[in-house]
Amino acid sequence: MHCFAEQIMVVTEDWPPFNYEKDGQIAGFATEIVRKTLEKSKLNVSFKIYPWARAYQMALEDKNILIYTISRNKERENHFKWIGPFADRSIFLYKLSLRQDISIESLEDVKKYKTGLMRKDATHQFFMDKGFLRYTHFEITSKEDHNIKKLLKGRIDLIAGNEIALAYKYRELGFNFNMIGKVFPLIESGGYWP
Repeated sequence: MHCFAEQIMVVTEDWPPFNYEKDGQIAGFATEIVRKTLEKSKLNVSFKIYPWARAYQMALEDKNILIYTISRNKERENHFKWIGPFADRSIFLYKLSLRQDISIESLEDVKKYKTGLMRKDATHQFFMDKGFLRYTHFEITSKEDHNIKKLLKGRIDLIAGNEIALAYKYRELGFNFNMIGKVFPLIESGGYWP
């Protein structure tokens, strides 16, 4: 009698140093944690990188999808079976260091500025839940690189991000991370989960 392992597609986004593609392989420290965990199972797995919105939609709609690195929040709680967390989660708003005109004391102050967000990520959901309006208070893109470049060109005032991931991405793009600075803590709870 033959026993066939179930096929699981493991999806993520390009978000170094957590998960990214290198030399045709998906790498990163979150990827390594997920790989080591799955090695102990008898599941047949394949890893794929997609834009976040697509990976998230696949995880919501398709069967046998494992998604990582994902923030656990109340909107997502009942949609997934949670395994982690494997890393702490803190999201800050960043501005160009040269921008002395930006001052934020409360979440309401953030509405005075335009923030660049990633489409359908947890911060995008957070902004919508708090009554922020697209085009008025924030813009969305499918790649973090786009928000970084828009910030540097002065097309947006703020970006939201995790310090580790942003520092890595700035270095990868050839920019000095000291060009930006933390201006306001946005989310400092929860973790990143597979």
